[in-house]
Amino acid sequence: MFQVETFIEKPVIKTAEKLIKEKRYFWNSEIIYANSIQLVPIFTRCKLTCGS
Repeated sequence: MFQVETFIEKPVIKTAEKLIKEKRYFWNSEIIYANSIQLVPIFTRCKLTCGS
């Protein structure tokens, strides 16, 4: 996991183009490829540490 400094939700096209050119940003595509055997322990651990 990574610590996130800033999150930009749906940036305007000019900002998105700038971020792509700089090549030091990550994009959250929200694609999760896993089964419940893998996810349940992760979500349980996150709930315990994140307090959600």
